[in-house]
Amino acid sequence: MYFCICSKDTDYSTKLKQVVINYCDSIQETFAIDQFHDPDTFLSFQGKHCVYILDIDDIETDIQFIVDNIQEKSKYAVIIFLSKNPEHAVTSYQYGAIDFIQKPLNEEKLKETLKRVQEKVTKDLCLLKTAEGPTRIEVKQIKYIDIQRRCICYHLLGQEIYGLCVRKAFKEELKDLLERHHEFILISNGLAVNIDNIKRINKREIEFHDQDVIPLNKSMYDRVYPIWDSFNEERGY
Repeated sequence: MYFCICSKDTDYSTKLKQVVINYCDSIQETFAIDQFHDPDTFLSFQGKHCVYILDIDDIETDIQFIVDNIQEKSKYAVIIFLSKNPEHAVTSYQYGAIDFIQKPLNEEKLKETLKRVQEKVTKDLCLLKTAEGPTRIEVKQIKYIDIQRRCICYHLLGQEIYGLCVRKAFKEELKDLLERHHEFILISNGLAVNIDNIKRINKREIEFHDQDVIPLNKSMYDRVYPIWDSFNEERGY
């Protein structure tokens, strides 16, 4: 996970960083942390952080402007607000923060929030490696993944995102995604589908919920249909 910590209080920022380090080490999570001491500095930073831990005391920048900027750079970023003013709690949730933590620092509370963040990131988001850099996307937005122009292509609801050029077997390229998100099924050497986004299947094609259609052959149908049918039974469809 890629963290952004912003607080004008240098000592407080250092303590926040140490809690994050200790938590990530405890779950053996790979991480990186950038620290900033004013919003204008991190707002001008071009990196796409996954988690923003923001101390909103004594800042002059409009909170809505900050949130809009974060979401413009990283649509699915998770935000944690901190303040000594409990009245900011309601405001934080109105702005879509996953949590509000009242100062002074409550390490156990922050660790609990980091656990929720990690669960959300692991369950709901996946990390795509693109030419523009790593990009996190909601799993449910991905319909299928194939190879286009020798690159991994992620077909989303409403758009396509091109990943890096294929340098090894398709299955190996998607190994982490397939292991973390079991709704993705590899049905050929160059095609993986998200069964949660499938509307119907017959022996000739798959239709997704947005009416997009991809062709099937018999071996692909034999592979995906029983899994999709079982998935629907479990969901009560």
